[in-house]
Amino acid sequence: MEYASEEAINAIRSYPASEAGCQRWIIWLQARQDRSEESGLLLQVRVGLSVETDGVNRYGLIGQLVHQTVPGWGYSFYRYEGQPVVTSTRVGNMGFGAEDSVIWNSPTSIPYNSRLPIVIYTPEKMQVSHRIFEIVSDYQSAQPG
Repeated sequence: MEYASEEAINAIRSYPASEAGCQRWIIWLQARQDRSEESGLLLQVRVGLSVETDGVNRYGLIGQLVHQTVPGWGYSFYRYEGQPVVTSTRVGNMGFGAEDSVIWNSPTSIPYNSRLPIVIYTPEKMQVSHRIFEIVSDYQSAQPG
């Protein structure tokens, strides 16, 4: 919470509490010295589940983050929809040992906004991670062809 503005901290009170069996995650984004810089940034968020894998098969997570708004406030938040179900290929493991892994869903891109927290609701056993992308060039014209 090192980056949270007073406005963002106050806004948390407007978000719903976690339901039974769910967890609320909060991402605080650092304000840029020049707020116009934030339009050149993008946040990517993914949700994962820690499972035991065999080191051979490919795994995936069913479900996605769905954008919602707090009624009466219009603040954005994201809810993981779908059961935290892991899919895998069915190749025999041929004696490979088990290993603990985190299986991630497809990332969700969210506009960077340091004025409000990024709030995400997931089932309890899930994890959330994020990274920030910075636009490094302007749009270039494409050529017909």
